This record gives sequence, C-alpha cells and structure tokens, in this order.
Amino acid sequence: MLPVFSPFNLMIFSMTFDMEECMKVRTLNRRGSAFVVIIGILSVIIIIGYLFMGSTIEQGRQTSQSVQGLQATYLAEAALERTMTLLKTDANEQDFKTFETAKSIPLQLRLPMKEGSGSISSSLGTDKLLALPNSALVTEGVTLTKEDLQAEGLGTSLDELVEFMTDGRAESYDVKVNIKLDKAFSYGPGKEYEDYKIPGVQLPWNIRKDVENFLDGKGYVAMILQFPDSMKWFDFTINLGGGVFSLELDLVKEFDKLIAAMGIKDFELSKYLLIDTFARWIFNDVLFKGKDPPVYPFKKILEKNLKTSLEDFLPADFLATSGVSPTDKDLHFEKYGQLLIECEASIKYKGSTETKRRISAVKDFKVADCEPIAPMYSFFVNNSPNDYLTFNSAGGQFYVNNIDHGGLGEMINKIKSIPGKIVNVFKKKAPPTMDELEKKEYPGLIRLNYKGDETFPYPMLCNVSFLGDTTVPDMPDTKKLVDLPLGIDNLFRSMEVGSIIKPGSSMVIASGHMTMKGVVKDGGGASNEFAKDKTPPSDAQAPDKLTKETGGAPAPKNTAGMTGTSFSDETADKQKNNPSLGMNMTSGLGLADVMGQLKKMAKINVVPNLMDISKHLLDFTLGMANYAFNEVKASSETLSKVPIKMDGGDSFERWEMPYFGTKNSFYTLPTTGISDNRTHFFGNNAMHPTMTREIEGNVMKVYRQWNMMIVGLKPEHRLPTPWPPITIPPFPVPIWYTKTIAEKYGYSLGTLAPVDNEGNVEHAINSYDPALLSNYPPNLSTAEQYAKKATYYYDTYQEFLDDIKNRTTKVDIEGVGEKDCFLLNGITFVADSIGTFNEPFVPPLDDKKDFYVTGKGAIVCSGNFFLGCNIRCADRGDLRTNFSLICRTGGLIVPATSDSLLFEGSLYTDMGLMSLMGAGLQIRGNWVTDVFNKPLMGGAVQLDYISSRVRTSLGSLHPERGRFEPNRYFVTFSPAWASWRVH
Repeated sequence: MLPVFSPFNLMIFSMTFDMEECMKVRTLNRRGSAFVVIIGILSVIIIIGYLFMGSTIEQGRQTSQSVQGLQATYLAEAALERTMTLLKTDANEQDFKTFETAKSIPLQLRLPMKEGSGSISSSLGTDKLLALPNSALVTEGVTLTKEDLQAEGLGTSLDELVEFMTDGRAESYDVKVNIKLDKAFSYGPGKEYEDYKIPGVQLPWNIRKDVENFLDGKGYVAMILQFPDSMKWFDFTINLGGGVFSLELDLVKEFDKLIAAMGIKDFELSKYLLIDTFARWIFNDVLFKGKDPPVYPFKKILEKNLKTSLEDFLPADFLATSGVSPTDKDLHFEKYGQLLIECEASIKYKGSTETKRRISAVKDFKVADCEPIAPMYSFFVNNSPNDYLTFNSAGGQFYVNNIDHGGLGEMINKIKSIPGKIVNVFKKKAPPTMDELEKKEYPGLIRLNYKGDETFPYPMLCNVSFLGDTTVPDMPDTKKLVDLPLGIDNLFRSMEVGSIIKPGSSMVIASGHMTMKGVVKDGGGASNEFAKDKTPPSDAQAPDKLTKETGGAPAPKNTAGMTGTSFSDETADKQKNNPSLGMNMTSGLGLADVMGQLKKMAKINVVPNLMDISKHLLDFTLGMANYAFNEVKASSETLSKVPIKMDGGDSFERWEMPYFGTKNSFYTLPTTGISDNRTHFFGNNAMHPTMTREIEGNVMKVYRQWNMMIVGLKPEHRLPTPWPPITIPPFPVPIWYTKTIAEKYGYSLGTLAPVDNEGNVEHAINSYDPALLSNYPPNLSTAEQYAKKATYYYDTYQEFLDDIKNRTTKVDIEGVGEKDCFLLNGITFVADSIGTFNEPFVPPLDDKKDFYVTGKGAIVCSGNFFLGCNIRCADRGDLRTNFSLICRTGGLIVPATSDSLLFEGSLYTDMGLMSLMGAGLQIRGNWVTDVFNKPLMGGAVQLDYISSRVRTSLGSLHPERGRFEPNRYFVTFSPAWASWRVH
C-alpha cells in the first residue's frame, strides 16, 4: 500500500528525513573526534615519553657530573689532609740548617716579627697584632703540587684515591695547595704586668762576660795544673844550736852562694832542684819539644771551637726573609695565628670531560718556646721578694753537683781510663764534631739574687763543713764501690774540705767575732725599664700553695761577727791587705800568673803539725805584743834583725777545721757540727764546682778557723835556770782560739780560686738585684702566656689524668725495655694542682713507679705538683727528650715516701720545694725557683746538673743569638679547621 501524502504527512516525512540525516552526520563527526583524541593522546604519550627519556638522560648526565664533582672535592680534601700531615711532620724538624726558608713553611712560621698596629684583649691579657714579614708565605703564598705531596718516601695515596674513585676512567688529575699566613699575634702577659718581657728573648739577660766569651767560641780556661815552685825533689837543711837560740843552715843556698862567688853564672842548684823547673824541662824540652802550646803547665780549656754563630744553625736566607736584624731587641718569636689554605683539584676523564673543585679553609697554628728555663744554670734562685735566704741548719741536706759524675762507680771507671786520656792529651786530635759537642756536658752556674740595703748590707751566709752527716738517705741509682756501715759513706759525701784548704800564712786577729774578707759590688745587668711592682708576683694564689714565711725573714742585725765591718762598692784593690778585714789579696795578676804562684801550697795545714806549732815562751810573748797593736806582722819579722833569730813565725798557726765547736766561744772543743751545715753549693765532697768556680750572688761561705800553738814542746824550747847552767823541759801548754771566717764562696787554694772576666783572681762578691728584670731567669714566661700557647689545656687535674692514656706511645728504652711514654708535643697546661698531699701524682698506667715522658715540651700547672713517682725522660733513637716541669704559681711537694724519688729534666717552682723528713729527691737536670725556703726541705735533695738535658742545642744558650735557634720553638696546628668552604 502506497503511502498517502498529505501536507501533514508530508511534513512528518520531511522531519523524519532530516533527523536521520542529522544522525548520520553526528555519527560521522564522533568518529573524527575519536581519531583526533587518539592522535592527541598518542602525541601526549610520545611527548611525555620523549620528555621522560630526555629527563632521564639529563638526570644521568647530572648525576655523572655530580659524582665527578664529589670526586674532585674528595681529592681536594685528601690533598688538604696530606698537606697538614706534611706540615705536622716537618714542623719540628731537628735540623733546619738544610732547609731553604722560602720553601719551608715551618721555618717561615718561626720568623721573628715586630709588633704591628692593633691588638685583642681577653681575661688573659692583651695580645699584640704582629707585623707580618715580607716573605713568600705572606705575599704570594707557598704552593704545593701533587709531586710535593707524593714526594719520595711519602707514598702515592692520591694516585690510588683517584684510581679507586673513578674506577680507572680518569685520564689525569692535578692538585695545587696554596698556603698563606693571614695574621699572627703575640702571647701577651697578664693584665697585672702588661710590660713584662721575657728575659733572654725579648730582653737581654745578665750573663758574665767570660761565660759569654765561652759561648762565642773563645774558650774558657777551667784550670791550670802545675807543681808549686817551692816544692823540691831534693833539699838539705841542718839545724844548729839548741836551748834558747837555734839556727837553720840551708846547704843548697850556701852552695849557690859559693858558685856565684866563683864567677859561675846562670847556674843555681836551688832552681834545678825545684820540681816545677824539672817538669818544664822534662816535658817541654825533652819529651815534647817544640809543641805549641807547651804541654806543661797543663791547661784544661773548655772548647774553643763551639759553633754557636747564627750561620751554624740557621739557613743562609733566614734573616733576610724575616727582615730583622740580630741586634733588634723587641722581637716576637712565639706567636699564634691563622693560615689561609686553598686547594684546587681537577680530574680529567676519558672523553675530554674535566671537573674542578676548590676548597678554601683556615687553620689555626701556635709557635711556642720550649727551651727550658735558665739552661746554663744548675741552680737559680730568682728571689723576687728580695728575702735574706737561709742555707744552714734547718731542713735536710742539699747538694748541687754542677756537673754530674754519675756516682762513685762511674768515677772509678773514669779513673781506670785516665792513663789513656793522659796519652791523648799529647796527641793531635781532630776537633770534635758538632754532634759530639751537642752531647758533651759542661759545668753549670749558680745564681742567687739578693741585694741588701743600707740598714742591712751584709751578704747571705752558707756554712761549709769539715765532716758530713751520716743520716743522709741514698739517692736513686746511686753507684757505690762499697756500702760502708753506719752511714760513713754519707759522712764523707758531705765533707767540704776541698773548698777551705789553703796554704798556711800569717793571720791577723781582727776585731769582732767574724772576719769578713771581701767586698760586694753590683753584678751588673741591663737598665731596668720596668718598675718592681710590674714584675710577676711570686705570691699568686694557688690551691694548697706553699708558704714562704718560715725562714724568710732577714737575719738579725746583731749577728755575731758582723760588727766593725762595712761593705761598700769599693774595688778589691782599695781593700787590699786591710787589717780590719783580715785580707791577704793578690790582684792585677793574670790567671796563668796566679796559677803558677803556689809557693805557699807546700804548707797546707788541714791537720796541724804539733812540732811546727810549738812555740818558745818568749816568742809567744813577743807575738802577742804585736797582736795587741793590731799589726799584720809576724814575730819573725820583728826579730829578723837579730843575727841569730829565734824559731819565730806566727805565734798561732791556722788550722782549717770548720765548725768543730760552738759558735760563740774562743776556746771550743771539736764537735761534728752536723746541724750547722745543710747546703753544699759545690756538691758532694765539694768536688763539683760551677763553671766559674764561684757563686753568682751576694753570698759568702762561712767556716770556723782554729788557731793553735803549744808553748814549749821542742827540746830547744826548754827554759834555762840560773844555776846550774842547764835547761828544764817545760810542761807543754796548748793554747788556741777559734775564729769564724766569712769569705767569697769558692776555693781558698789559689790554683782553684775564682777569677773575674779578665782572668784575675776575683775577691769581690757580685750582687744581683732581683728588682731588675734582666737578672730574672732567662726564658721565663708568665702563667697567662703558658696558658695561651698550650697545645693541650685541662681545667682540672682529673681531666689531665683521664687523658694520659690517650697521649702515650710505645718507646723501646735502652736497658729498660718497651714502656708506655707520655708524648709531650709542646706545652701542656693544667689549670689546677697536680695531685694532692694524700694522693700524690702517679701515672694511671701499668707502671705506677716510673712516669716516662718523651718528645719536646713542658707540663705547666697553675698550682702545686705533688710528686709520688719517678719522672724519667725516654729518648727515641737520636731524638733527645727535652722536658720541663713548671709549677708557675706553686711549688713541688714530695710527701713522705719509703724511697727517694727521681726527677729528670728542668724543674721550675714559683714557691719552692717542700719535702717531708725522710722524703728525698734527686734532680737530674736543673732547678730554677723564685722562692727558696730551706726549712721546708726536710729530706735530702741532690741536684745533678746535666746540661744536655736542659738545652735544645748549644746555639740556644747564647744571650743574644740563642733566641734565633729554630729548634727551641715548637709548632702545632689545631685539630679542627677554623672555617671550610667548597667552591
């Protein structure tokens, strides 16, 4: 059936058709959008994938670059650490003479510097900014290459590091380290004494001219030995007569008169009978003819060829680099500051890729003086309070052996080798090498600062003894040939006969109880530019500090024997043969002349000859008449005009027996006098004199002199009777008196007498004023300075004790074995006392008895050091340990122990030394102290000076040039970096 079309139907048909067409069009449009979407999605996926792949590739590239950057950074860090290892290794080299200053950073750090403009202040005082020198380390810096960092013997760790990091992909690499000195400051003293300058470094210290000449290599005449020219190998004298008158006929003199009368010239039998003349002939004209200088008299001369000039221990360009003169006074050698260190490292990889990194860092450094205090002195008392010091009676025995002989056993060994040494004297030997001289021991000096005033101008007194003390305890490692019973060996050890023996001669009885022989003059010293109140106080507070009041007061002004004697600045010549002083002086003679004049030596009278001191009654009467007029004339001079003279001579003969009797009586009986003698400045048996054979200081030795005679002992002294004409032997009557003699501390025998700078016998006593800073011990710093230049600083004793194990190293000690030794490494400062009285210091190691130290440096405590063990130095091969113990504001205390203790090294105490009764101490090195309080030293103290233990080198001893010796300064670097920046 066909559809019926009507307008309505037609309209419907039209609408239907339109809708179908539209639907077809929409379907087609939907299909096109999906394609676009698909294309878009695929495009996005492709783009995202592309971006992801690009990002992954870039991230890989960046990761690779980051790894390479890290590798370059690590290389720079390794180079910096290797640089610091090298600096620490070379910083304290033993021999800087071989170094070139321009390339040696440790040497340039030691360059002396002057003060600049600027300072920094703290509670420890003001530190001055130093003017940096015009050296390479300051201007362009010192550059180290990888070849320097991997030089021969240093290893190739940088090569190995780069190989390991890059896994072999590095083609090459390079490092350069540049080191520049940025700034430096001085170690300023504390606020209470800002003007303090270190003696011997910033201020010249006062030294005897003859000792300075020795350090200049001019030699020192220590001794001249020859026979007295009165000693004969043959003599013949006849005594004629008897009774009241006697006559002695010298046949040799009569023979010489007969020869002269016969006209025979140039021949005197008496001359050729002298042993001295015979010795000159046999040694100089027969055995060793033509030898220059002559073999006899034998002269002991300390080295003439000491090498102590600047050129001997400094590189040639050292001073030129520093820009200072050796004569400049205000120089700073100790310093602290910062180094600017910059390292650039680069690694070139295979494929021409190269990475660079740069690190800029700052490292702190310190330069500290480790030279021991007063190294030329065995014993030095600064005495800043200017106390009148006590050396006698109170306290235990104190011995100062100014050169160590190693004990009796060692002395015996040396005696056995004497024949060979005598032969070597006459052989031409090559001069000693510098190494031999550095190890050689030289005698020490003694300085006792004290200056009296107008109200009490008298010198300090030290008794010398004829017999010693049997109760002295043995010292550690003392070698004895035999162990004598009842302490007899100790008794002989304390004898000082050698220091008082002198030839017999006429002696005047001076007024008063004591004969003072000598004058006191100023010992010199540079002008004092610092007021006394600006010197470091010796009574600074410290825990349990030693007191100095006991025994420190001046001696009473009514001391017996001081009356009628005045001391002035007059020269010895003006006091020559002054009867009121009882002196017989010889002046104006050279040393050789004085040594050669020993006429009186033939009459040494330690023990009196009873026949010689026997006097006729008339002789005694005339002699006493002379004494009444206080004339220095013997009775023999009065009677010399009598044709046949009597026996004559001084009515009293001196008998050198010191302190055999009480002090206040003429007529005394011999006693030991042990309690009157405690200090032995010339050591055991008075056989250890100083280098100059005197004590530097206002001190005199005191001894009791016996003057004896026996009226009527010889047959010719018999008294005559009027009838019958016979003589009657009288009953011998002993008459004596004792007199206390005070004179210059030295040997009384002319051969060994002390001499002045020109070599003349020195009778004057040199006084050293403790108010002058130039008289202070050289190399002494303040407590604040020690604290600031310390490598290690501990607030408490316990902190120091806990860290000892961390600072030990194994050292194989010859004759002992392997020991844990405390490594010094510069200055260790403990702001506390070390130990306590009840628990003195012992090391927290396996060995509690011996505390071994090694290296170079000092332990400084601001309180007391309570010693409870031995302290010994351990050398590591050729590296000699140089150790100082400095009690800067306290003292050393030795509590009671069963055995005597040993200390090796240089000891400084501000408040002195205290040891209980029976607590002995042996010091092998030297002892310097401000306060000396003898009553506190209850136990025996023996000081053996070992010069090589208390010096860094011979060059460091010189008062002017010694401060330039680089080995005395210890350089340290801080373990952490002050700043660090990677570029």
